Amino acid sequence: MNLLNIDKSHITIGITIITLTFLIIILSVPLIYMRTGNSNVYKPFSLLCHQMTERSYCMYFNLDSKGFIRLYSCKNVSEPYSRQLTVHLNNQIGYKLPVCSRCFAFYLFMAIGSIFCILRKNDKLPPLWIFVMFISPLAVDGLGQFIGLWESNNTIRFITGGLSGFICVVYLIPILKKTIMSSSCVNQ
Repeated sequence: MNLLNIDKSHITIGITIITLTFLIIILSVPLIYMRTGNSNVYKPFSLLCHQMTERSYCMYFNLDSKGFIRLYSCKNVSEPYSRQLTVHLNNQIGYKLPVCSRCFAFYLFMAIGSIFCILRKNDKLPPLWIFVMFISPLAVDGLGQFIGLWESNNTIRFITGGLSGFICVVYLIPILKKTIMSSSCVNQ
């Protein structure tokens, strides 16, 4: 028994709760802004993301008159590379998520990956080549866009962010388990 009284499964469940909570917060920000008009709810996320509107998804309410909330790429941005919080589409107002499409996918797939780790019940790290295979598309797309070879779109950003978020948590959880369990054994 370790001093912290932590079971390995508690670590995975804890990471899952944290990632799902963070995802709920991200999805709540446009709702809070829509109700209050207080743009300060976006500020904490500026530490994590560039928040460019044209690289983000917007939340539209009742766009199809069935009462559904829809996420669409923020199009019709009046100022390129801006951080405007609302976008108009078909006479509807869309409220921007507080992170770009790549970051949103990263956090979404971290949550999915942590659930995968609960179901997987295997503490072994996958081979390093799998990590490289999942991260490489983000690196290639980000670098290619940064040096001006191409302009990426939100679909590609979403895919590369999702692959990276998934694999990062699949590696993070076994490393955390090993670190916490070995440090708690040393402290006995």
